[in-house]
Amino acid sequence: MMTLEGEGIPIGSVMKTSAGDCTGCRLCENVCAFSHHGVFQPSLSRVKVSRRDMGQDKPVICKNCPKPRCVEACDVGAITVGSELGGYVLIDLTSCTGCGQCVKACPFDAIWLDDRGMPYKCDFCLGEVKCVKRCPTSALFWTGGEG
Repeated sequence: MMTLEGEGIPIGSVMKTSAGDCTGCRLCENVCAFSHHGVFQPSLSRVKVSRRDMGQDKPVICKNCPKPRCVEACDVGAITVGSELGGYVLIDLTSCTGCGQCVKACPFDAIWLDDRGMPYKCDFCLGEVKCVKRCPTSALFWTGGEG
């Protein structure tokens, strides 16, 4: 399987979630938080597990919309579609003012504000997505792409 710059993301693929396979173990949140911050603290994760009706859990990730509303909502251009990661939506925190318009604009609730008031979302580990590899039930997975 060909991958983006040899980093583990299958070229042309999209990261998806399967609510029916999610057990709510939150391993994805812990792996993400540790990967980005060096601590097992789900509140720091860029992927969230949401408890839905009837006790069903579902991982919440950025959908990388074809026309991302968060990009359109950002008046300072801090949110872009990055060509270096195959078109994934990325946030440049050095340019961000923390206005929160991206959070309001996201129809999937996939952007959050941290305790400093700065937005964060799944950044696909800049190419080496760890939550997909660690999910024991494949509730997070890649679809499409070259094989």
